[in-house]
Amino acid sequence: MNSTETLTSPGLFGWTSRQWSIGVTFFFSYLVAVYVAHVFTPQSYLVLPGCAIAITALFLGGIRLWPIVLATALVAAIMAGSPLLTVLFMPAALTLQAVLGANLLGKAEVDPLFRRFRDMFFLFLIAIGVSVIVPTVESLTYVLDAALSHTVAEIPSWRYHYTANVFAIIIITPFLLRWLAKPRFSRTWIEILETGAVFLLLIVTDYLLFIVGVTNIGSIPLVYFLLIPLFWIALRLRPRFVTLSLVITAGFTLAALVTGPAVPLNVYQEQLFQLEFFMIILAAMFYVVVSLEEDRRLHSNLMRSQLATLENAVARISSESQTKNDFIAVLAHELRNPLAPVVSAIEFLKLKTDREKEELEMLSMMEDRMHTVRRL
Repeated sequence: MNSTETLTSPGLFGWTSRQWSIGVTFFFSYLVAVYVAHVFTPQSYLVLPGCAIAITALFLGGIRLWPIVLATALVAAIMAGSPLLTVLFMPAALTLQAVLGANLLGKAEVDPLFRRFRDMFFLFLIAIGVSVIVPTVESLTYVLDAALSHTVAEIPSWRYHYTANVFAIIIITPFLLRWLAKPRFSRTWIEILETGAVFLLLIVTDYLLFIVGVTNIGSIPLVYFLLIPLFWIALRLRPRFVTLSLVITAGFTLAALVTGPAVPLNVYQEQLFQLEFFMIILAAMFYVVVSLEEDRRLHSNLMRSQLATLENAVARISSESQTKNDFIAVLAHELRNPLAPVVSAIEFLKLKTDREKEELEMLSMMEDRMHTVRRL
């Protein structure tokens, strides 16, 4: 059995080795993401990075991997010391959200390389739609827990968690899909230098804006300067590096919040909400720019291909026409030579005076027809 058959042949539980590798990778990456979220963000945000990773795993590996998602979310909830109702309901909610998101991405035939505007449009539409599930189930869990314990429910803000879900899916999922769907790429030395220069500019701008806290250069807000490398990346470096630039910028925004002064939880959530909303708007803007640019490139390449095909067809037709003309010229020349003695013979036969009328009419008709053939 060759390596291709090994990757595609069903194994334990009917999963291929590729699906198993995706599942195992998801398991560990999910736990790492949950641990990071547990350390740096409020506990209510534990499921958010995991949901984006789960959608990626299910989209690339197939919906059949949902048991791994459920089991991993359950393990993560237990490790985080979550309440019993959270352990019971939140892993199922996250799995449902991930399954629905991955299934809708597949139904919409979204290209993980994001080379069309429709791919980005459906990604945003699906993220906005499926992100309702986890925060809604979480709010219901708090209500149920309060009812069982006969206490007043302290329901977390639904909009904070909904925005965080949308943020995670829109920022993390495209990055993972784009880089995992086609991990290898080639660049010339000039392109490598260009990529390094623009990302250096992006990182310096992010650092000054979010970590140092520089808000203006002269009288111009520094956030405007952030648009320069982002537009450069969107117009020159394709979707792969746009997703990377947004992940880097999102990382700086969250790092600025984490390393900032300690604030009450409600203030922290409001600041996080504002940063996430800012990144969603920024991502929407530059996803549109890069997808339209990719559409333009695809249509331009298609037009060039069609033009080359048309030019080849015209050249082929011209060659065939020239061949036809050459053939007709040769044919005319070769037919004209044997026709001359026939015409001469008819004229010689007409010189005899003792011809009957019918013979003369026949010779006249033959001569007329031969002149016509000769002319043709």
